[in-house]
Amino acid sequence: MHNPEGYIRYYGPEEHYHFYYIKDLLGNVRETYVHPEAGYKECIQRMQYYPSGLPWAETAGASEQPWKYNGKEFVEMHGLDEYDSKARWYYPAICRATTMDPLAEKYYSTSPYAWCGNNPIKNVDLDGKEWLDIDGNQIDEHSNIQAYIFYNSKEFGEQSYVMAQVLEKKYGAGTVALSSAITEDEFAQDWINMSGVNIQEVNINHHGSNQAIHLDYINKEYITSTGTGYTRRGFEAMNVTDLGTPLGNIQNATLYLNTCHSNSSGSWLGNIRFGDKRIPGTSATLVGSKETLMQSFFNNYNFKNVRGTGAGVSYNRITRTPEPQFFFQHWTIFER
Repeated sequence: MHNPEGYIRYYGPEEHYHFYYIKDLLGNVRETYVHPEAGYKECIQRMQYYPSGLPWAETAGASEQPWKYNGKEFVEMHGLDEYDSKARWYYPAICRATTMDPLAEKYYSTSPYAWCGNNPIKNVDLDGKEWLDIDGNQIDEHSNIQAYIFYNSKEFGEQSYVMAQVLEKKYGAGTVALSSAITEDEFAQDWINMSGVNIQEVNINHHGSNQAIHLDYINKEYITSTGTGYTRRGFEAMNVTDLGTPLGNIQNATLYLNTCHSNSSGSWLGNIRFGDKRIPGTSATLVGSKETLMQSFFNNYNFKNVRGTGAGVSYNRITRTPEPQFFFQHWTIFER
């Protein structure tokens, strides 16, 4: 029996052993250990990989178990040497898939056999699946999905998981989908693939500014409302208008922009005074389209409501829900 954390080897009621993985930041299985319950703790497999995922150094039982690069199964039978990525097969020797991308028609500029946008060091292909349920399983059928959550797993993973639990209680089991996309192309792909027939809400839990969602500010991945293809600070970015129309019905849905300053048209803090301390405002002059992030989403997509704020956003320490940073600040809602 196998799961993403390890596996059980079962020999009978009185003899079974638990094995667990040590992974790196890309989800690659680096070491496999047998649990101390077996009477000893031992590394039974240790792996090293080329950037493409091809194993180049295998020690301590290379063939002990097959789940390796990105946690995918490496199939070596009859010299195949490919990873089973569920959506397609991947041949790491040439960093190419050997079967076509099922979403190829949405990305004409990219080869249907490309892997991770030709950058496996920066990107991870999560089994060809864009949306996951609350248990981390692939969602193939979206008809029952009523709530979608885009989130930064490093910054807002815990908060987003709590949000997903709350939404499942609200809408029912199997009605929530999560995406941890942090590149522009991945975000756009998941945006289009929101295909529920009765979507009630879409949450975006990322850092942001008044004209950009900061998907990954370290690697400069943004979604911008400037309309120029650049953020207000001059970084190349995907325009809100280029995301594409979701496949599902969003006419009854509310878009929750849980990002900072999504509707700010001027200084963010406005020279607020706290006792003897004065916090100077931060210049956030609108450029290009002159639309805030909130205005751009409302004007270009047929959501029933769009909620945002001109303030910063923080998460309540008790409820873990997003809220404007200071008690005197509030949410703004655009309605149709």
